[in-house]
Amino acid sequence: MDRIERLLTEYDDRASEVTNADHRFFKASLERWFDLIDETPEFAVTCQRLEASVDFPRWYEELGRRQSSHGMGSAPLSLSPRAR
Repeated sequence: MDRIERLLTEYDDRASEVTNADHRFFKASLERWFDLIDETPEFAVTCQRLEASVDFPRWYEELGRRQSSHGMGSAPLSLSPRAR
């Protein structure tokens, strides 16, 4: 198995841990997934480009407004930059 295959396998494993974690382990599982992304150059470069292209504080604030006016979970969670 080459390096990329190992990384993708580890990514899938950690993503699965997050998906299947209950409330006791969710935070730790999510932190492990983020650690993999942040510490792996193959993933980190792409994430840095994505992060630079989005105004997260603005997106998050608008999400909060939509959630409060429609009720938590009832407003769609749009990840598209066009939803600004």
